[in-house]
Amino acid sequence: MASIGISGSVVFINVTVENQGTSYETFNLTVFGGNHTITYPPLTVTDLAPGVNLVFTVEWELYRARIMIFPPPWPWPPNKPMVENLTVKAEVDVVAGEVDTSDNVYINGVVTIIWWVIDVNGDGTIDGKDIATIANAFGSYPGHPRWNPWVDFNQDGTIDGRELSHTAKGFGAKYA
Repeated sequence: MASIGISGSVVFINVTVENQGTSYETFNLTVFGGNHTITYPPLTVTDLAPGVNLVFTVEWELYRARIMIFPPPWPWPPNKPMVENLTVKAEVDVVAGEVDTSDNVYINGVVTIIWWVIDVNGDGTIDGKDIATIANAFGSYPGHPRWNPWVDFNQDGTIDGRELSHTAKGFGAKYA
């Protein structure tokens, strides 16, 4: 069984696992958001006693996972939000001698992620913090000490006025 809670850019996923067998069990628990593995490596449950259940709370920070979810090149143009609905799924390994595997996968809930490429810090507002991050990387290129690939919106290998222009067009916008 799984439940979902959201606080800012962090999704809390509660997963209950139970040993319905008659002997101690060791297995892995993996949680997914769409096709993206949230628990990597999987969580290992060791020697769970018969009839006992445990609740795991998995914290998924979407902003940190952004590079995992959407590696460049981004599938949307600058200045437009990208929305993706991810179905949450929890799955446990089959253990030796297990007869009923029908409840080893549990699907529950959808997390909607909205990314606006010019919202550099992922806080839902295009503001001075985003401009400051771009300004810090201004004039940089791959290998430069101030290089930040997250602000190379057009992926031309340099942070210049085009990145500032994209952000200025969306300045003050709020979403999510």
